[in-house]
Parts: sequence; structure tokens; C-alpha cells
Amino acid sequence: MDTILKPPVSPGRLGRPGSDRQRRPGRATVSTSGPRLRPGSGVVARSWLIRALDALALWQERAAGRAHLAQMDERMLKDMGIGRAEADREVQKPFWRP
Repeated sequence: MDTILKPPVSPGRLGRPGSDRQRRPGRATVSTSGPRLRPGSGVVARSWLIRALDALALWQERAAGRAHLAQMDERMLKDMGIGRAEADREVQKPFWRP
């Protein structure tokens, strides 16, 4: 059986299709796969959108929790260690207030 010898592959070509350049020592490389943190890029808008969605989810959770608290009877409130007056104060809060 004949053995076919292949030429050694340079480190710059391993796992990187289309990259014919070899890395030179001391030369900085720029990664294009990560998020770009330049002003005016979409990262700022995306983080703002995520924070807004998180706030909406928190507000919805508070509103649902307070609605549930309003429906509890005295026995359930006593089990939680709070009185009716304290529960009523919590229920009266707007959803955006902690």
C-alpha cells in the first residue's frame, strides 16, 4: 500500500477556512465574532431593550403577586406572618413601586 505524505499545515490555516495568511509574531489580531462596543453600535440599543423587557417582566410579576395577595384570606395571611392592614397597603401600591 502506498503512503501519501501531505505537506505540513501552517498554524494560520488550522480550522479557519479561507484564511491564507499566517500570523506574524507581535502582530495584533482583531476578533469580529464578539459584540462591538463602539458608540453608535447596536449593543447599546440591545442592552437598553433587555433592561426594558426585564423591567416589564418585574412589573408584571409584582402586579400578579399583589393581585394574589388581595385574594388571600386571614388564615393564609397569618401563615405568612402578615396582617390584613399590611397586605392591603401592599396591594394598594402601584406595580412600579417595590
